[in-house]
Amino acid sequence: MSGQELKITLKKTGISQSEIAKRLGVTPQTVSAYFMTREVSTSLLERLCGVLDVPMSYFYDGGEYAYMQESESLSRSDAQTAIAALSKELDYFREQNARLTDALLRLTDTHDAKEKTAV
Repeated sequence: MSGQELKITLKKTGISQSEIAKRLGVTPQTVSAYFMTREVSTSLLERLCGVLDVPMSYFYDGGEYAYMQESESLSRSDAQTAIAALSKELDYFREQNARLTDALLRLTDTHDAKEKTAV
């Protein structure tokens, strides 16, 4: 997602640039700089998901993914862009899955240890 696409998507929330900056803990000038980037980082999108309480897919519903669903054929460049975007999102979900799996294993180990001491 480009900075310009991010700007358009955030505009749909109705939240001002100043308010977004405040929620992120940055200056409005920093948010403005985000809009100038060629490719928005996944970490920024993750932070925005947190402060706006939206899923990662929110940033793509009106962008590349929506275009992909409506289009019958893609140029090679569009396909490569879409694959890169999907790959980033897949990496994000893999990371989340690994974190949740680790947390669940720790909870299970803790529970098992408590049961053994209780017996």
